Amino acid sequence: ALGRKVAPFDAVKWNEHVREVALEACLQKFASSEELKKKLLDTGDVVIAEATAKDKIWGIGLNVGDERVQDPALWQGKNILGEALMRTREQLRNKVEASGSSVNTEDERTCQGVEEPPKKRAKGLQPPTAE
Repeated sequence: ALGRKVAPFDAVKWNEHVREVALEACLQKFASSEELKKKLLDTGDVVIAEATAKDKIWGIGLNVGDERVQDPALWQGKNILGEALMRTREQLRNKVEASGSSVNTEDERTCQGVEEPPKKRAKGLQPPTAE
């Protein structure tokens, strides 16, 4: 919210470009580090969400303990960060596959020390398709 106080902030212009800015920032971050790239790719195909009730723009507007986090239709926020991370993951995966190289993945998927939710809780959730 600090950035919105910078003059002249143009909310309309920002909203037109925020998703691409988020994607580019994530691509730069995760492509520049093999460790971070591996952590992101290790998430497989799970839906990634920024679960915090305090952020309805970058996150889903719900805390991680809220049962509604399992149903994207009930999310209160845009999840711009989660979408950018999933798009980044897909682009990095495609690049790895196209190059014929491999990234070692772990059976136990973790990202920044948080374990993946049980499969039954994530059933039916699919990442958004690339735009």
